[in-house]
Amino acid sequence: LRGYMQAALTNINHLVECTGRNGDAPQQVNGHGDWHAEKAALLEELTRLRAENERLQDQAQKQGPQRRPVTPRAYPQAPKHTGSERDPEQARSALRTISLRALKDTIAEIYASKSHFDQQCAASRRPRETMERHLYTFLTQRHNQRSAVLDWAQAIIAGIKEHGPHDNDVAVFGKILRHEVDEEFLLVQRQLKQTVYELLRVYLQGRHPLKTEAEVDALLQKKVHAQVYEDEWVGIVKYMFNAEDAVSIIVRVREVIVEHSTRTVHHAVSLQDQSAISYVDFFEGAS
Repeated sequence: LRGYMQAALTNINHLVECTGRNGDAPQQVNGHGDWHAEKAALLEELTRLRAENERLQDQAQKQGPQRRPVTPRAYPQAPKHTGSERDPEQARSALRTISLRALKDTIAEIYASKSHFDQQCAASRRPRETMERHLYTFLTQRHNQRSAVLDWAQAIIAGIKEHGPHDNDVAVFGKILRHEVDEEFLLVQRQLKQTVYELLRVYLQGRHPLKTEAEVDALLQKKVHAQVYEDEWVGIVKYMFNAEDAVSIIVRVREVIVEHSTRTVHHAVSLQDQSAISYVDFFEGAS
């Protein structure tokens, strides 16, 4: 409004100046009316507009600058937890421990996923992921939420720390994650297990030549879930390794036997049982 009135004042001033230059000769405006009357009307309108303009300026100075109302910005709100959602802290505590069986099953699945992923990388000529990096790739494919991925990663790492000292498979996986051994060592370990298994079969067949193959298999399965006596595991070590390596491994296996014996209740056992070791623990000392 103020701009409009200022423009009107300018136009009227311009008309008044024109009348001053043209003199007071009576003329016709648009075909009717006296020129003096028209000039008087313009002067009167100019006076009124000036007064109105001054009033508006005084009012504006008293009120101060006018500001447009600002609409409050709408910020996204954090999603509210419903009854069906787990609390993050509860999820972490639930996944903080993992059983040995579940951990070994998960490790086997990670190995299979890593092997398949390595084949894809080779086909597309991309560099392979480390086992540590693929652990998170594997968990991301299984769990969409980042919090769940971190929970499972923490559970697996905690499981390695808990079960690694007592399980060779878990210990090897932990060493691969920490880049302490190459991933190819896994293939060596698998070949080692297969060779020991077959050598133990041959040993049992030699000790029980009259038993059928099925009976020997039954003895073998029992031996795998029980103990291996010293004459059995020493013979296997000497057959598989050269003299220098065999001596080192035999010493290490005997150390494992002593370590395990100190954690068990002492009772009367035969001399043969004192030098025996479980089939699983044998790999801990031999690897």
